[in-house]
Amino acid sequence: MKEIFEMMNKPNEFFKNDLSVFRGLIYFLIADVIFTFLTQTLSYYKILPSPFRTTFGMSVLINFLSIIVGFFLITSFMIFINIIIGGKNHMQFFAVLLYAITPALLFLWIPFIFFQVIILFWSIILVMIGVRQKEKFTNIKAAIFPIVFICLILVLTIISQNYIFLGFLK
Repeated sequence: MKEIFEMMNKPNEFFKNDLSVFRGLIYFLIADVIFTFLTQTLSYYKILPSPFRTTFGMSVLINFLSIIVGFFLITSFMIFINIIIGGKNHMQFFAVLLYAITPALLFLWIPFIFFQVIILFWSIILVMIGVRQKEKFTNIKAAIFPIVFICLILVLTIISQNYIFLGFLK
């Protein structure tokens, strides 16, 4: 986890290094488990609203898997955009996305909107810094990815709430 704190504190230096996709994937999965368990625990105790009418274990599993599927769908699309605008280092680009989303997963379970907005904004900045470092893009090209990321998250959220989990909604 030392790498995650290094990335959050000194992102320019961190993203200059070669990133391990495997370690990034491990951090992502650990953060997904933490996020899923804590958000579902808060939902179980009615601190956060829950759209699921399932057992605690089933809602943890659904949430955990949907984060993984959503991340890989968004990442696939972002890699496609990276190819279109001239990116060459696709595995490092993938690692940047893994590392940049990890802090959000570690802290977004905290139910304070101001704090959540700051964490999301910081993850978006991490994506921009990482893409700029790894692909040697200009700031304008690097800014495309957070915009696409936000749009894709909104689309997937709307789709998942209306269609995928229809059987589990109240």
